[in-house]
Amino acid sequence: MWWSVKQVPPLNESVLSALPQPLLVVFLDVPIEVGLARRRGTSEYSSAEERWFLEQCSSYLRRRAADEKTWVVIDATRDLPAVLKQALGHARDAMRGVTDMQEDR
Repeated sequence: MWWSVKQVPPLNESVLSALPQPLLVVFLDVPIEVGLARRRGTSEYSSAEERWFLEQCSSYLRRRAADEKTWVVIDATRDLPAVLKQALGHARDAMRGVTDMQEDR
């Protein structure tokens, strides 16, 4: 999504398809307002431009999370220990699957 704001063309599909695929993608989901309140630093964009960009990113990421089997969505509005516990649980499950596949060989 950043390439549309910076007006940089995205990577060629053949380049993207050559990259290794992740076992797990953890999407820490927060409403835009929460993300803006938590950030450190400032943006070089106006608040309207930034909000538009974040809405586009959110829409794209939600579609990806719904379509991808390797993606898990975690409600990151909860306290940090709860978010970490859930993320680590998913990571353990993903690694367990890798270990099981290696043992089957």
